[in-house]
Amino acid sequence: MMFGNCPMLREFHGAFASADNRCLIGPDNVLYAFAPSMLGSDDTYTIPEGVTLIANSAFRNAKIGGVILPDGLESIRDYGFYHCDNLKKVTIPSSVTEVSVGALSNCPSLESIEIKSESVPSGAFLMFENTGDCPIFVPANLLNDYKTTQHWSNYADRYFAAQGRNEIWLTLADGYEISELDLSPLDKNGFQAQAVYDGNRGVYVVSLGYDLTEIPSNAFYGATAIKSISIPEGVETIGDRAFMYCEHLSSVELPEGLTSLGSRAFEICPMLTSINIPSSLTSVGENPFLSCPNLRSFSGHNDLISQDGRCLIYNGYLVSFATGGLDGQSYTIPAMVTRIGSFSMQEATFQMVEIPDGVLEIGWAAFADCDQLSRVVISKSVVNIQGRAFAGCDQLSEIIMKRANPPYLADNAFEDTYENFSILVPSASVSAYESAWPYYASVIQAQ
Repeated sequence: MMFGNCPMLREFHGAFASADNRCLIGPDNVLYAFAPSMLGSDDTYTIPEGVTLIANSAFRNAKIGGVILPDGLESIRDYGFYHCDNLKKVTIPSSVTEVSVGALSNCPSLESIEIKSESVPSGAFLMFENTGDCPIFVPANLLNDYKTTQHWSNYADRYFAAQGRNEIWLTLADGYEISELDLSPLDKNGFQAQAVYDGNRGVYVVSLGYDLTEIPSNAFYGATAIKSISIPEGVETIGDRAFMYCEHLSSVELPEGLTSLGSRAFEICPMLTSINIPSSLTSVGENPFLSCPNLRSFSGHNDLISQDGRCLIYNGYLVSFATGGLDGQSYTIPAMVTRIGSFSMQEATFQMVEIPDGVLEIGWAAFADCDQLSRVVISKSVVNIQGRAFAGCDQLSEIIMKRANPPYLADNAFEDTYENFSILVPSASVSAYESAWPYYASVIQAQ
């Protein structure tokens, strides 16, 4: 245990620090220590790819609410996640062959453990002690093996078959009944979706009668009864607005194998705080997470997520932004972004934003209704600012342009902004900007 009781430790630096500076990882691909400071129950941490072993007590006492273990992980050693009080769900990937003493012990908030290994891993005593008797989901064909294998048999009454491809699992918000949830959009080929409460799993199991491959557009539009939902493996597509206006939805499990996420799929889901994005995703529609004010982070093992976890980026387009917890702060768009997509940062609550070199375009309504935004720095690489890009930013007082030649600007780009805002441009370019942007000529000034 190197740093297991250092709650204020925030970063590692040097040759063995992970890219986000949170982990100390040796050349042997062992994760020896984790820096937990400033991460709490609303945060899900994604362990870097390439890690094959989590060392003794590496995450001891971490206060994270979730963790994403990488494919390729082989072993969780003694007390690896001991006393992670806020940890709610853990999925152990199929690559794991060893779970050691007390690996997940004293994690009282655990709601479920899922083990995807295709054979029973090597176990040890106290693996899951004091975890609130949460259910442990295992492949259906291994259910009896887990119940009878040494050490694993200590938890025999907690094993259940993992979610099938013909099932959706969900929970309801307080005060709602399952009869209030319209499941008819899932009916198909004569099969009618039916929900039955499973007390052992603590969820409603929606049985479909067929293997689900798609959540249709608008399927759960306005389904305010849903609190959490687990979408089964095999689903490849989530349609446009599929979960729009699910105002009590606080937890979503998207499956590996998902390839397409539709436009505004989770728009106006104010209870969402974090979401794991599958690495299989290859198509993303217009801002799937628009108007999710408490969304703090995206996680996942893929190139779609910015290093800070704030941005969902597809082919250089910034598609969605997690604005939760940024009130009054400054933010710099990640360097990997080339275009800021339409509506992508609408209603963000930061006070200042910097758009770095490399960004070419600011899309339609990209920063609309950012009602705390007062200062914007736009780099010289930006050549296109589309309509309503900053509309409704009623605190916007200063826009700093770095580009000498004026980029294209839609006439309504700054519609309904602060009356007395200024556009500061290079001193040699004032006339050029006044000619190119006549609608805003009166507020253009030299830097």
